[in-house]
Amino acid sequence: MAKIQRLPLHVANQIAAGEVIERPSSVVKELVENSLDAGARRIVVEVEDGGRSLRVVDDGEGMDEADARLAFERFATSKLRSADEIFQLLTMGFRGEALASIASIAEVECLTRLQGAERGTRVLVEGGSEPVVKPAGCPFGTAITVNRLFYNTPARLKFLRAPATEQGHIHDVLLGLALCHPGVSFQLRINGKEALATPGRTSLQEVVAALYGDAMAQTLVPLAHQGGGVRVSGLATRPDALRTDRSRQFFFVNQRWVRHPLLSKAIEEAYGEWLLPGRHPGFILFLEVDPATVDINVHPAKKEVRLGHSQRVYLAVLDALRLAFAEHWTPEDYAAESLPGVAAEPVPEVYSGVPGPAGARWLGV
Repeated sequence: MAKIQRLPLHVANQIAAGEVIERPSSVVKELVENSLDAGARRIVVEVEDGGRSLRVVDDGEGMDEADARLAFERFATSKLRSADEIFQLLTMGFRGEALASIASIAEVECLTRLQGAERGTRVLVEGGSEPVVKPAGCPFGTAITVNRLFYNTPARLKFLRAPATEQGHIHDVLLGLALCHPGVSFQLRINGKEALATPGRTSLQEVVAALYGDAMAQTLVPLAHQGGGVRVSGLATRPDALRTDRSRQFFFVNQRWVRHPLLSKAIEEAYGEWLLPGRHPGFILFLEVDPATVDINVHPAKKEVRLGHSQRVYLAVLDALRLAFAEHWTPEDYAAESLPGVAAEPVPEVYSGVPGPAGARWLGV
């Protein structure tokens, strides 16, 4: 008997789920990013039992029956057709693993209806079993319900933290996505109570006020700078209003919420001597760069990216902050004329941060 055997598909999906789905907040992130890629303008997330039961409802494009069935197959995606397209992506989900991975470790129901269709589709998958697909009556868009998350992977289940902790992680995910998409209305309900809400179709400043209050919004100054093929925008704390924690620090690269040590270092240098021990800035920083210079495939959950032309990015962030401070809050020892500059150059329209090319559609898997 051969020692090497092909893994059953449900086992392979559970292994993939271990990389993509770390905890309930990972499920929320994947599903909400799919909703955004589907063009949703309103997204509602309902959470119970620390995230082991959850529901994500959107008013996006929805799917027909054929696409709804394919969406649960591994490596099925609407985002790309060749490996070369990975380096031009402006959409969120693209691996084609999220729904297959989630459905392999939970009970999942998908109700979806394509815009303009007379009826919708219901797909049921339990623990990676064969999908059960039936016609259904439902609103336009997509609603995905996940129950008994990790029920068949006890090793993963035992590492979940207390419900309040897991719910906090879900709240943080929705917070970051809401800041990145001020034009979309987000609602988060935890155990039936509203935990987060944004109005949608509004400005970033208004979203910050809705999430953190007017007092926080008034401590921020706007950023707008373009140089070296990098466009920087967003909001940052005034140097005289620094915080005692790092909880309100957000980096977005081409609308993807990421971590990057280079960006953190640029922030620290921009604040300079204002950054006293125990004091930290809050910021919501958006970078728009050529997607061909960003590797978004270096982390299974896409939390980290690799940046090309890193020196240009560093200088653009540094200049954006220093120029904003010089314009809005200038102490005697901080002169605008002493700031280093980077020669501005046009940024092609394709890098305008529009969430997804025309070919990327429906659920976003």
